[in-house]
Formats: sequence, C-alpha cells, structure tokens
Amino acid sequence: MKRRCNDFTLVELLVVICLASLLFGIVLPAFSRMVTGSAVDRLASNLKLRLEQTQSQAAVSRRPTALVLPNGAATVWTDSKEQAARLGGSRMCYVDNVDTSAGSAKFKRWVPNEEWTRPERGAFLIRVTDNSDGDDGVAVEGSAQKVGNGTNAGEATLLAKGSAPLLKIDSYQGGEARESCAVVYSPNGNMRNQNDIRLVVAEAMINGGKLIFPGGGDAGAHNFRVLTINHVTGRVEYYR
Repeated sequence: MKRRCNDFTLVELLVVICLASLLFGIVLPAFSRMVTGSAVDRLASNLKLRLEQTQSQAAVSRRPTALVLPNGAATVWTDSKEQAARLGGSRMCYVDNVDTSAGSAKFKRWVPNEEWTRPERGAFLIRVTDNSDGDDGVAVEGSAQKVGNGTNAGEATLLAKGSAPLLKIDSYQGGEARESCAVVYSPNGNMRNQNDIRLVVAEAMINGGKLIFPGGGDAGAHNFRVLTINHVTGRVEYYR
C-alpha cells in the first residue's frame, strides 16, 4: 500500500499566498476607514467630557476656569506639547478679568495636575462657530463642512471659519495673548462666551500645513460630529 502524501505543492502555496494578499488588500482599507471613523466619535466624546470637567472645576474652585483649545497656528503654539495638542487637544487653566464684550480673559495659572490632551489619530477639531449667523450649514445631514478656503484643503492655521466665538487669553503664561482659543466657565456654571458655540469634529489628515478630508474632495468634510454648548447653562450636547 502506498503512503499518501499530504504536503502542498509549490503552485498551491503560491495560489494561497496570492489569495491572502488579495483579501488583505481589500479588508485593510475598510478596517482603516472604520478605525478612523470611530476616532471622530472618540474625539467628540473626549471634548464633551473635557468641557464638562471644566464646568465642574469652575464650580468646585469657585473661580472662572477656561478650557484652552490650541488652533492650527504652529508659529503661535511653539511648545512641543502645545503643538501636539493643536486642533483637538486641550488644557484647563484659571483666569480672571473676564470681559465677555471684549472676548477676552487673563491667564492666571494652570489647573493643578492638568496636562495637555491630544486629538485622536485621524480626527481633528476643524471648525468653531456660533449661532449668530444661523445654521450656516452646520451639521446638516449630507452637507459637507467647508473650512478655510472651502477647497480640497482648508487652511489648518485657521482653526475654523468664524473662530471668534472662542475667547482670547491675555498674558498667556505671562507672555503674549493667544487669540480665539478658550471656552470660559464661571463658578455658577454658565459659559462666559457671548453665544452658543458649536464645535465640529471631522475625519481629516494634515498634509503640508493643510487639512485634507478623505472622500470629501472640494466639498469638505463628510464624516463629522458637532457639539453645541449652551452659553446660559453651559450644557454640552450633540447637535442634531
């Protein structure tokens, strides 16, 4: 009786390798898109939590507290940790001399045990706006989020179209002011910014100092979440 050989031939091994490579090439991009898409939800959730923590810190400490949100200007945010926090990271600090009409507050010191957080990989805070101009296409289902020049790449140095709703921090760490970078809460829980604020978190990549939106083309970002902050109550919710 002949012994049956169960070894694979070279041709069979090559066929298996080719099929595995083909499947890997199909599955990997889909898996990558799934991971990046969930990063948008994670960053939106993290920002919501950070805003709620800032509101709580203001109430507990009985002093105005700001959540600093660095924009994309690399020449302004020069510290390495600040640069890593741009467009989605944050840090809490105490402020005083809050002037809502002037849109400014004076830096006092960092909240103890606070460090810079970073945005999620593949997701950024691309836009900050208020309700003074109506909806302006924010969070409309199927409507892309245009930022910067409204072309394929919005300028990362412009955190977002209409970033004025964020307050300026004067005497930042004893130095120059930082423009349009803070959400400020008072000890009674309300937000010291003049209007309700909307923060748009979107799937994006930074390339050559510009934001690139996968699948968005000239229309802008399609995969995004929007947070809204009520300036009277300070409550943070998902918009629509």
